[in-house]
Amino acid sequence: FPLAYSVNDRFNVGGSVDNTLYPHRRMGAELFESVGPHFEASGGWRRLQFTGAPTATTIWTASIAGYPGRWMLLGRVYVAPGDTADAKTYVAQVRRYAGVDGTSFVGGSYSRGWREEARNLGDLETTDSDTVRLEADLALGRRLRLAVAGTVSRQDAFADALVQRTLRVGLKIAF
Repeated sequence: FPLAYSVNDRFNVGGSVDNTLYPHRRMGAELFESVGPHFEASGGWRRLQFTGAPTATTIWTASIAGYPGRWMLLGRVYVAPGDTADAKTYVAQVRRYAGVDGTSFVGGSYSRGWREEARNLGDLETTDSDTVRLEADLALGRRLRLAVAGTVSRQDAFADALVQRTLRVGLKIAF
């Protein structure tokens, strides 16, 4: 069972050399807090600066997670405030933890709204999107992990629907 610590903070700052596909500056912070046995809540903020955009995009996020046994059940919302309407994304996620140390997992998620990982301004304007994701993160040894994720996303982009399929496979090495 993954431990829900009393307080766990996260702050990130990043950049990209590919300013066409990704924001050239991004930063964010998220605070996680235990809210009773086997539950945690979080609140966070992201700021993305895209090339050619007159102002940066701000995204607020909140989540609640429960950990019954070796399971994680999570609900999350993202809100990008706008001049006329707020863009929102809702995410439901489930994971089953396994392994000797309980850090390996398999899981899936469903999201509705704009893309969670905004790569360009168009991703924030695509507000009618459905995404299903299956993932596994498995310990292969003390310092080696295998990460596999498959995603299918249907987006109403401009006049036509766009279907995107993604498969990601990677090895993680701890030093």
